[in-house]
Amino acid sequence: MTRNTAIIFGCLASIVLLLLLVNRYSPRHYDWSYKFEFNTGSDQPWGTKLFDEVMQGAPGGYEVATTPQRVRRLIDDDSIRRTFLFVDGYVGTKSKYAFIDTLLMRGDNVIIADNFGEIAGNDSITLLVPYFQCDSGLLRYSIKHNARDTVVWNDNRQSYVIYYPIAAGDIPVDKNWEVLARGFDVEYKPHHRGRPVVVKRKIGKGTVIYTCMPYLFTNYAVTQLPQAFDLARRIMGEAGDRPIVKITFPPVETSESNSSPGMLDFFMGHRALNWALWLTLATVIIAMVFTARRRQRVIPVLPGKRNESLEMVRQLGAMMHRRGERANLVEMKFRYFVEALRRNHMIDLDEGDDALRAHLLATAAGIDPGTTEQHLREINKIITAEGKDAKINFKTMVRHINWMDNILEKLN
Repeated sequence: MTRNTAIIFGCLASIVLLLLLVNRYSPRHYDWSYKFEFNTGSDQPWGTKLFDEVMQGAPGGYEVATTPQRVRRLIDDDSIRRTFLFVDGYVGTKSKYAFIDTLLMRGDNVIIADNFGEIAGNDSITLLVPYFQCDSGLLRYSIKHNARDTVVWNDNRQSYVIYYPIAAGDIPVDKNWEVLARGFDVEYKPHHRGRPVVVKRKIGKGTVIYTCMPYLFTNYAVTQLPQAFDLARRIMGEAGDRPIVKITFPPVETSESNSSPGMLDFFMGHRALNWALWLTLATVIIAMVFTARRRQRVIPVLPGKRNESLEMVRQLGAMMHRRGERANLVEMKFRYFVEALRRNHMIDLDEGDDALRAHLLATAAGIDPGTTEQHLREINKIITAEGKDAKINFKTMVRHINWMDNILEKLN
């Protein structure tokens, strides 16, 4: 593994660790979805984690049975009578209620909190409850408009004011059921009969208590609705000071319950592990992409070739200038000037007298013929044998060279 690859893997591992820490310790938003309804280990509003912790201080004790083995041990232990609490999600089939009927017949009490269920005992007692699910939007609407219902306990007329979606429900009962509490829309009115929301009946040696308000047994009731939590404790207190055992799963095993979840289901069921799984897959894919890229060779950038001729000309010019050979420099520049005119502009300065050559050059460059003729005469005088022997000053050399450069620039 190269150093760059190690750095990439280190950075990716740091990012994954940082995201896991943020996911673990960042505040959670409330999730009102139904998947958290009555979940024992959830601290969401519809979960029951906080409710179960608070109920640990019940006079007779409070226990949450989370495994079939624990439920079997409690059932086999016939030395003490208990109160079994079943919250929404347990009811629905007669086989499950046969289990409840067994508890009632031997003397245990049963509390059922459900807003959609059917109770069927050995004596063919059936109780149907209309279905109602507490929607978070409906709850927010009732909070905004202060839509409250009043639940009144029959024996002492104690009232509990609760938001409508929490206290909604109506239990159709016959004369065999004792109504413990009734619900009233908005407020309690003595002349109104109200709707039964908590009922009770003796079956066998035990007592069954049924309520259509399962949302009383959630975290939201504990934290936001003190009167709702007081009502839940009042309902459980109706069963006496016996130890309370909350059943969180159907103890009647089915073919679905015998199949154990796979490893992938376990990862998907936990938020932190789910994030870790997807981030690991993303890390592996990114590493594969970087590894699969073709390794490119570094192409060196070679510097361009230097113009040695130009450098040589500069050195010769500097040497001749230091030696004072200004006439030679003017002659060399004039030869280049004449060759450039002949090659690029078809102007031949080697033929004719000074007046003719000055006229041709002035016409092509658009300059004064008189000045042009004067420069040509002075240059011819410099490049003759007599001129070379004469010493010209630096200013004269620069004036003639600049004149030739200006003409070439105008012609180009």
